[in-house]
Amino acid sequence: MLAATLDKPRDVALACLFLANKSQKATKWCPLEQILEKAYAVFYSGRSITSSSSFHADSDEAWIWASRILSAENTILTVLDYDVYWCGIDWTWIEAVELAGVDKERAKHVFNETMKGPMLAIGPELWLKYGVAYAFVVVALSLDTGRTSLISAFGLDPEKVSEAAKVVVRSLEEQPDLKQRSRSDRNANRNKSFVTTKSAIIDNLPIIQQICNEMEVASTTNISSSDPLAPSTDI
Repeated sequence: MLAATLDKPRDVALACLFLANKSQKATKWCPLEQILEKAYAVFYSGRSITSSSSFHADSDEAWIWASRILSAENTILTVLDYDVYWCGIDWTWIEAVELAGVDKERAKHVFNETMKGPMLAIGPELWLKYGVAYAFVVVALSLDTGRTSLISAFGLDPEKVSEAAKVVVRSLEEQPDLKQRSRSDRNANRNKSFVTTKSAIIDNLPIIQQICNEMEVASTTNISSSDPLAPSTDI
């Protein structure tokens, strides 16, 4: 939706910055004019969008630029359904330790692998549709299929965990091989350890799907057995 309605990535970036500025309480909010002035110094260094070499907030060009940012802000808010609260992502490994009993260093390792470039490159199909908790649990289960308690600890839907795992595997299989691009990739060293993680995610997909299916069946069975209106299976 954003791509269809907004032309300039810089406008989207500034609109996000303007929103983030208004969504925090740590410092006094910056007016849009101040943000545009700083952006002008970065984006248009050495050339002018006004009649002189300096930024003028009251110029027609600056007013048009501000209007584009406000329009982008409105589009972003519409896409997000006005939910701009962001609680961070560190809570995933912390809750894995506190609620599921995962070793602290192990939980941090899973978190770091989840934040590697190949995982982030999967894009909105994973990160917006399912979210960080599902991404974290998919990686955790891939590295240790015995960590099924994470699904209930995070309050996740087993069926959606299985779907998220398929999305991750499909995307990773479509991405260039990490070893082939290691010469030119600046993050090659950082992503080197992900080669093992990638293999684990792909190889363990059938096991994750089986685990999730069994949890889904068990959940359905428990609901049926506790329902006094459910038909009796006694002969």
